[in-house]
Amino acid sequence: MGFFFRRANVDDLERVLLRIIQDPGLIGRMSKNTEYNRTTREMTEEVVGIYESIVKADVQ
Repeated sequence: MGFFFRRANVDDLERVLLRIIQDPGLIGRMSKNTEYNRTTREMTEEVVGIYESIVKADVQ
């Protein structure tokens, strides 16, 4: 389960945000059903590495 909203549609984004606000336990329940093989730190380091390689390629 996840949240989707139409691009550039403020009303649709508002619908999703209101759902989260109105059910404070929703995010916690959703995260219990989510498993990652890597830690948040590992995922962050991977993303930062990708950005660094893009910047490096642009500079050269």
